[in-house]
Formats: sequence, C-alpha cells, structure tokens
Amino acid sequence: MRPGLFAQTHVRPDLHGRAIADTVMGDHALERNDAMALLARYELASSRWC
Repeated sequence: MRPGLFAQTHVRPDLHGRAIADTVMGDHALERNDAMALLARYELASSRWC
C-alpha cells in the first residue's frame, strides 16, 4: 500500500457557496459553538471555509 492524495470525485452543487460551519449547523441541528467544536476535532475550525 502506498500513501496518496485524497481526491473528491463528485460535485455537490447543493453545498456550493455554503460555509462548512453552516452546513454542519443546518444538517445536524447544532448551535454554532457545538459545530465549531466538532470541526475543531478535524482541524477545520480555522479553515477559510468556516
């Protein structure tokens, strides 16, 4: 097995233009603080997409 880069193979027009935090909050009924804590677990809270 050799390490490689992950590539997204499908387009999601329903997510285009949505911030990650907004998607998590809306799809999982979380408050902003809870959504940011969840994203921080994956090091996404400081992402430019939040």
